[in-house]
Amino acid sequence: AHGRDNQLTVYYPSAGNEIISIYGLDGRKIFEELVAFNGKTVIPVSLENNQLYILKIDNQMVKFTMQ
Repeated sequence: AHGRDNQLTVYYPSAGNEIISIYGLDGRKIFEELVAFNGKTVIPVSLENNQLYILKIDNQMVKFTMQ
């Protein structure tokens, strides 16, 4: 996952719908949406630059920052 200009690009090996959740490091849920994947998806989301966030898809989590 990488974010830039209020867009988060997420690469995930799925060709179906998945729930994406974004959390702050304090554990607060910032975003959650059911999105369609075809290997990747782009989500319009407004997040602070240079902050660390946690992206959760299914039972997998990854940290990312917005640029």
